[in-house]
Amino acid sequence: MLMALIRAGFLSVVGSLFMAIYMVILYRSPKYPRTHRKRWVIAGAGVWLLLTGMHTVDAVKSYRETMVPKPDTIIAALADDGLTAPGDLRYTAERGYTLLIPEGFRYLEMNQGSMCLYAVHAADRTTITVTRIPHRGKPAKVIDQMRESAVKSYPDFTVAPVDGLGDAIYFTRTAGRGEVIGIMAFSSDRRYVFLLTVASPSVTGENEARRQWQTTIAESFTM
Repeated sequence: MLMALIRAGFLSVVGSLFMAIYMVILYRSPKYPRTHRKRWVIAGAGVWLLLTGMHTVDAVKSYRETMVPKPDTIIAALADDGLTAPGDLRYTAERGYTLLIPEGFRYLEMNQGSMCLYAVHAADRTTITVTRIPHRGKPAKVIDQMRESAVKSYPDFTVAPVDGLGDAIYFTRTAGRGEVIGIMAFSSDRRYVFLLTVASPSVTGENEARRQWQTTIAESFTM
């Protein structure tokens, strides 16, 4: 999904720049008498150059918005600036979404690139993350792409729908250090799709309770 946005921005820049160069060639070349030294042609080239600049700004902005901070950066920021929930906390973020942060979680609202919030329960090793991605007026399409990307990126990633929770999915992943179970839920505003991911290590005899806990957090995730 990230690479698709980068490619789209790059193609827009290249396309506008190509048209600007093409208009300059038409203006300068005597082979094309209808456009040679015509003011409207050079004006058109100026418009395409302006569009190139606008597309470049948009591409850079999209790239910055979809960057993911390095894990070491996230962990260091959480240690330095994070807060610990003294009880179950109904948290409202600056971006407008709300969610339940259970007691004992250390959390930090980051707003760095695509990362919006990171929380972890040290003893339980459960993590809560909220990330965002621009939807350009098509949130449903972006949600489908995000779900498909998760499945395609990890061959050991299996999913199941969550009854009564829209596009949310349960997932199981067999990671290098053992199996991980979790839930992915989505919400959106006029600009972004927000993805909530809650993930926990799989523990025999405890997974049903963990699923219920994860579902409660996902149900609380709203704009």
